[in-house]
Amino acid sequence: MNPFKTRFNYLLFSFQLLLVFYFACLTMLCFYALFFQWEKGVSSFLGMIFVCSIMAAFTYVSLHPLLLRSKNYTIGDDDIKVKNILTRQRTDIPKSELKGFSTSKKSYRLFSFNLVLLYLRDGKKIELMQFSYWNFKHIREAFSDRDYLYLGDEPYAKDWRLRRVYLFDK
Repeated sequence: MNPFKTRFNYLLFSFQLLLVFYFACLTMLCFYALFFQWEKGVSSFLGMIFVCSIMAAFTYVSLHPLLLRSKNYTIGDDDIKVKNILTRQRTDIPKSELKGFSTSKKSYRLFSFNLVLLYLRDGKKIELMQFSYWNFKHIREAFSDRDYLYLGDEPYAKDWRLRRVYLFDK
């Protein structure tokens, strides 16, 4: 059977890249202004430190998903080829390294998005988000057609530390 290739959503990638650039520029502007606030007093300086911290946090929050989700996958009969779009690095995940896959749904306020979760034998998990791929609706059937083990549907739940709890992690 021919390998199935995911089609990465470059439109979303471009938007996320612009968002990271915007927040990084605001962060640099805040740090630049911080050096000139030193003479104006301690309260002004502490306020600028607070604003710089908030801008740095926004930069990190917008950069983190960009680094994690910018990958293309090729699902073959014997392995999954992963290509990182940012670094152009390619890795292979043999079918023997994959415990199975499951489906889930993640809610963001008014919307909910589907996920395909890949469970690796070493305990790592790979999340394929619906909005990251143009052909997402064919990903689950691509795994099923190539005889990858379907573990089932799992709810999206978090623990007390707000970390994702995986149902088939055991």
